[in-house]
Order: sequence, then structure tokens, then C-alpha cells
Amino acid sequence: MAEPLPPLDDTTDRTTDRTTTPTAYDSSRSSGGVSASRHLTSVLLALLLVPAAYALADYSSKGALVDIATLGQGRLPTEVIVTMAASAACFLAAAAAGRISALGPLVAGLVWGAGPTVWLMLDYSSYNERLLDIPNFYDGLGLGLLTAGFALFPAVTGLLLGAAFAGRWRGSR
Repeated sequence: MAEPLPPLDDTTDRTTDRTTTPTAYDSSRSSGGVSASRHLTSVLLALLLVPAAYALADYSSKGALVDIATLGQGRLPTEVIVTMAASAACFLAAAAAGRISALGPLVAGLVWGAGPTVWLMLDYSSYNERLLDIPNFYDGLGLGLLTAGFALFPAVTGLLLGAAFAGRWRGSR
């Protein structure tokens, strides 16, 4: 038969025989190298994806401006749409690097988002000169960012810093 239940106000100490006891996390067993490589991977991914996304956004925005100015059909070519989508995917992948470590989007947001935003707002003539000094991989590199930079840089700053703070450092409830 089953053992009778003790009364609710019984304060006697009852010990049970457990074969396994949970152990506390032993931090001495983990290596710091795994954590460092996680942070480094996130930073490298974000720092490489954002300039690639800027190049794609520059190319697609210039293509859209040229297409609208010359053809004026009201419909963008498929090449421009695919390039815009690839640019957006690169920005989102840089933000998703925050799932690896929040350090990646944080650093990329400060370097590739907040830095150009401040530079653009404080000294547009210097920004304009330096942007046109970039080696041309295609005709008119930088012309798209001259017009789209005012909106793109602050948006990237918000995306990446938001991903960094909402990701790993939000704390548990």
C-alpha cells in the first residue's frame, strides 16, 4: 500500500535517497576561447556584411534613379529589385549576427552606421569628396549614397544598435 501523506504542519526533516544530485555550473571547465571566437565571428560578419550591403544599396539606388530619369516607366527593372533585396538581406544578416554575439551589431552599428551619419550631418562637403574618391568598380560608384545616405545611415544605425541591445543583453526575466 501507499505510504500515508504527512500532515501539512509537520516540520520534521525528511530526507530522500537520491541517486543523482544536480550540480552547479562549473565555470572553470569552460574555455574562454569559445566565447572569444563567438564575439570575433559576430564582429567580422557584421563588419563585412554592412559594407557589402552599402555597395549593393548604392548600385541599386543609382540604377533606380537612372531608370526613373531616363525611362520613366514607373516600374523598376528586375535587376534593380534583386539588388535591393540582396542589400536588405545583407543588412538583416548583419543584424542577425547579434544572435551569435551582441558585440557584432554594436560595433558595426557604431562604425558603419553612427559614424557615417555624424560625418554626413556635420561635414557634407567632406563626405561628398571622399565618397567620390572611392575606386570605381562600376560606373558612378557612390552616387546612390550621396542621395540615399541621409536616410540609409541612420536606419542602419537603428537596425544594428537595436539588434545589439535587444539580442543578447536584454537580460532574463
